[in-house]
Amino acid sequence: MPKPTEREARTGKEKVARAFDYSRFDNIDISDDEESFHPNIEKNFNIKINRTVRDRKIDEMDVEKDALAKQLEKKPEDEKAAKKLQELEKKQIWHAGNMFETKEEKSAVLGYGKDYNPNIIAPGKEEGMNSTKDVDDYMQWRKNNLELLDEFVDAGGDLEATRKLLISKGDLLVDSPHAGTYLMLTCLEEEM
Repeated sequence: MPKPTEREARTGKEKVARAFDYSRFDNIDISDDEESFHPNIEKNFNIKINRTVRDRKIDEMDVEKDALAKQLEKKPEDEKAAKKLQELEKKQIWHAGNMFETKEEKSAVLGYGKDYNPNIIAPGKEEGMNSTKDVDDYMQWRKNNLELLDEFVDAGGDLEATRKLLISKGDLLVDSPHAGTYLMLTCLEEEM
């Protein structure tokens, strides 16, 4: 661990090593940043210029990284090339196009069955459970379907198992307003 600075020694505070290095996000580029505008160039054109310049810099850095990676494949002990490659990785310019990538896409099911009408609000959604009859109905429904609900909750992350359950028992899991209540309460219990 590095020695504390003079100020840290006086105050008795030392820097804490972070578990994750966030410094890689120091170079986030915002193409439409107001500070980089030139007063004589139209805003949209200036954004296009900034993006073109950024893309050229990224391409140049990628070519240099590839050359260093090939050099390291031939000579793995070359510390100078490894250090230069590490510096280029830290200087990586991040923008909306390369900060993330979509690993999977999914669709949300808003209704189920041939009788589904998207304009009708499910019973209980507007007013909630206001009477003991509503609570009794929920408790009875929960008692009758507890095994299915637990199976659905346990399938949580396994898309194939969830899909099979929705195909076979989708009317109980999607159409019933009590299913949403059960899932919400289960989430709250898990969170607490």
